[in-house]
Amino acid sequence: NGPAALASMMRHLRVYQWLTGDSGQKLGDDAFYQTLPVPDVEFGVIAGNCGHRIGFRDANDGVVRVENTKLDGMRDWVEVDRTHTFIMFAAETFDLCLHFLDKGSFRP
Repeated sequence: NGPAALASMMRHLRVYQWLTGDSGQKLGDDAFYQTLPVPDVEFGVIAGNCGHRIGFRDANDGVVRVENTKLDGMRDWVEVDRTHTFIMFAAETFDLCLHFLDKGSFRP
């Protein structure tokens, strides 16, 4: 929904460029995100906030700033106490998704 802060910080490093290629460059490029269309279906966003403070001044999931997860047109948004990698494995995330699919919101 916005550039991954970690990718933005590292995209100019040769080793990062070598490891991630064009995809890694796009992850940190605001201009790329401006070309992406807003989904034409109902959607919500789940953001993690248990990241680190190295290179970040604000809430993040270790890769993406919480504020960069918001997207125009989203029906709902929720913040969870998880890191980027483990949001998808959390029972809480599963429950939030089920509630969203059933009721159109993450929480009552």
